[in-house]
Amino acid sequence: MNLRGTVLFAFVASISLAAVGCASTGGASLPLTDSVSAALLSPKQVQSDYGYSFSQNPFVAPGPSILPTYYDFLVVRLTISATAATEFELLKAKAEDLDGATRASYANREEFTHYIDQVSMPATSSATMRHDKVGWYYLPADKFQVKPGRHSYVIVLIGKHPIGNNVTIDLLLSLAGNIQSLQIPVPNAKTD
Repeated sequence: MNLRGTVLFAFVASISLAAVGCASTGGASLPLTDSVSAALLSPKQVQSDYGYSFSQNPFVAPGPSILPTYYDFLVVRLTISATAATEFELLKAKAEDLDGATRASYANREEFTHYIDQVSMPATSSATMRHDKVGWYYLPADKFQVKPGRHSYVIVLIGKHPIGNNVTIDLLLSLAGNIQSLQIPVPNAKTD
């Protein structure tokens, strides 16, 4: 092999080793820390993630065809990350306008299940599907033990339609005894 071939071989070998080294660390994830984040889901996200109609999806508010006075749902996804088993507590969750008036209130899992039973026929297959989805995705309790890892849960705040403009969701949470306050602005309602 001449000098040119040797240099080319060394160059290709070094690139290959570098590529293998990069590929082996590419799948590494960042270390997990104890944290809680919250995001308001848009109606389209709620439909995409859980089903398109109230018959499939408990997180879609039933419309005026079901209730004479209807309500809006603000669906919030909480993501809890814990390095070890630890206690989580939802201390407060409500949506307020600029004047401090409550526009939507948090319903815990039991209250939310009762609400969807009141606005639908509970002994149907679609009611069973809604109950299953509440069991799978809804925050299990206001206070519970979180296992190590990353977990996502849904909570729903219910308010009379329209919830209004200039509304903020105010959450007060505790993870491993550390209290955290989160505020999520609610997009202003579209005027027809």
